[in-house]
Amino acid sequence: MQEKRGGKQIIPRPDSWSEGEAAPWSNISNPQFTIESITRTFTGNTPGTSSVDSYDRESSVLIALYEFNEQVWMILTRRSETMRFHTSEVSFPGGNQEPQDNDPWDTALREAYEEIGLDPTLPKKIGQLTSFVTVGSNSLVTPFVATLPYPPELKANTVEVEKILHVPLYELLSDEV
Repeated sequence: MQEKRGGKQIIPRPDSWSEGEAAPWSNISNPQFTIESITRTFTGNTPGTSSVDSYDRESSVLIALYEFNEQVWMILTRRSETMRFHTSEVSFPGGNQEPQDNDPWDTALREAYEEIGLDPTLPKKIGQLTSFVTVGSNSLVTPFVATLPYPPELKANTVEVEKILHVPLYELLSDEV
């Protein structure tokens, strides 16, 4: 078996899943992104609300973006094989809300620091996406989009993170992904 980009990953699917239509960006050739254009997208934007009212825990993730070599990059992680949930999955830095967290944004910052050593003073929150519930761990996840002033120096906490991935945003729009 030949591994595709990103390596082995089993993505849990609910019984009722079905393949969706083509992504809205599938007909865009050579998309150009800047931190400024992405920030404008979130100006005045209010996140939707999750339609799910039953979940076991609350979590947050950080979608951290920065510019480098005239491209916008995103930080992802490959979770450790030893993790109880979402083992070896590619994910955004983040995790469960703890009692010391004031709000979901604090959770995202704390978890990014714990997992990849991201200085919590660097991310500038530009938006929040609609919360959703994960299939594998039944967590209500609140995703935050933030910009970083420069490519950060990071160090993986190997208990939780196998690898830190820096991915250009345009690659995620590839038909192969």
